[in-house]
Amino acid sequence: MIKTKKLNITLTSENKTTAIGFKLFVNIVKNLEDIKENESLFELLAHSHISAVREEIALKDNLSLQTIEYLLNDSNEITINNLLHRQDTLNKLNTKQVLRIIKTNNIKLIKIIAMTIEYLKNCDTNKIIK
Repeated sequence: MIKTKKLNITLTSENKTTAIGFKLFVNIVKNLEDIKENESLFELLAHSHISAVREEIALKDNLSLQTIEYLLNDSNEITINNLLHRQDTLNKLNTKQVLRIIKTNNIKLIKIIAMTIEYLKNCDTNKIIK
């Protein structure tokens, strides 16, 4: 289980501040450019208490190893599912992380690993196949 943080997002213009609602916040995150320069922003947003935000971050390619590790511990299956559908993320996963996913006995996630095993560049696939 991960520890999330409540993120309060506001817009400020000419000394007026207004809070951003849930749907707008998720849409902003969804539309953030997936570039290396946003890696630290993605790390911050990955800690959001809003699962839909974490789901959107998991779809990004430019995630640090620390952010990937954090999101792999998410209790939300969609977040982990989204991570496993990104080739860039699969290339970064190590054997220990993949085995931890397999040990959850979540058939959907195990199927994804089986179908994408050729992208697990940092894994000992012999240990995974056993």
